[in-house]
Amino acid sequence: MQRPSLIVKKEVTTIGAAALQDGTSLLVVSAPAAYAALVNENEFVSLKGAEAAGITAANDIAQKALVWEHVKDFFALASGTPLHVLLVPQTATGADSTFKDLFDGIAGLATHYGALKTYLQTQGGDIKLVGVAVNPADGVSEADTTSISADLEAAITHAHTFANGEFEEHRPVEIILENRKFTGTATAATDLRAKNAGNVMVVSSRDKNRRLALEKDVDENPLIPSAVHYAAVGLALGKAASIQVNQNIGRLTVPPLFQTKDNLPVEEVEFSGAQSLNAFDKASLDMLHNKGYTFIDRYAGYAGFYFVNDNTCEDATKSNSRLSLNRVANKAARITRATFLNFLKATIQVDGNTGQLLASVVERFKDVITRAITEEMLQHPDPARLPEISSVEINIDPTQNVLSTKKVVINQSIVPTGSVDVIETIISLDNPS
Repeated sequence: MQRPSLIVKKEVTTIGAAALQDGTSLLVVSAPAAYAALVNENEFVSLKGAEAAGITAANDIAQKALVWEHVKDFFALASGTPLHVLLVPQTATGADSTFKDLFDGIAGLATHYGALKTYLQTQGGDIKLVGVAVNPADGVSEADTTSISADLEAAITHAHTFANGEFEEHRPVEIILENRKFTGTATAATDLRAKNAGNVMVVSSRDKNRRLALEKDVDENPLIPSAVHYAAVGLALGKAASIQVNQNIGRLTVPPLFQTKDNLPVEEVEFSGAQSLNAFDKASLDMLHNKGYTFIDRYAGYAGFYFVNDNTCEDATKSNSRLSLNRVANKAARITRATFLNFLKATIQVDGNTGQLLASVVERFKDVITRAITEEMLQHPDPARLPEISSVEINIDPTQNVLSTKKVVINQSIVPTGSVDVIETIISLDNPS
């Protein structure tokens, strides 16, 4: 007999073209053991707090690893939002197994995996977003890529599976991976959407001026070798953590008045292999976007830089092809579990003749979950919180025989809010005479 449990399932569908700490994040970074020894805390709500615990710019330079840099980027956008930092050991062979180790629990690759799994367990589902950055061991050169490393390519699928496992453990997370040393053409780039890994986002660009400052000092002396190929995963993580779950990390303005720009603290954009954003023409950037890459972009005639979109490594027609859509589904799952745990193992009356659910019980279940999701995601009491969904509908088949199955199946249909990707206007010049 199955142990009493509440099961929440998330269905991936095909679509057309809070009391909850929705932004609580975990940044996982491979770093030297000596760096980890300097850090005496792992949860922060400000850059100042992280610095007091040993994550500093000076330690980045001394240990030749980017940790403070990613934390700094996060808090530049999400100050006051909880950020956990987990430092995992660098692999002896450099970067070519760090990602895979982190998400693959098979024998021989369980060290990093165990550390991440254990940390998420200890946090009891509080972590909603996971960002991962890699620092190759000093002196280890990274292999050339045509878009993504072999390690990252293998890890994308593992990370998606890992996130599905966390969902089943009632700790849903979304994962943002650093795409180091992106090089090559858009045509040759690996199609990330073909990976069918909707729980995973891959970030591939950064601020060129920041990279130059990290790579060498004013006298051209080398500072942090791993900075040569880094991508701004901290910015993506911070942007996601700073906005509501249904909002696109690439948005240009801040709702509801749309009068304030929401641009990134970036001066000049390049990809992680040092190719300038300007080196790619419109067709190439469109192709990279359509292949699921997330990078920093600009808009002609509009000041500032913004993420191109909130792409995940999934077919664009699927309901998990956007980070924002996934976050909406995960939040609804958390609310559902918290609401219905009160009913687990509860005594309910059934029809004396059929053993099926009474109409009053059906309506009670529908009312409770509808109200919970509506209050948290559709009509939040805080007027500053905009709706995160368009509607919710609950359906419960009243003919379920609870006496025989010991189970009640509840179907939720949530209509998400939309995201305007293209605005088409037609301009004509008319002669009024």
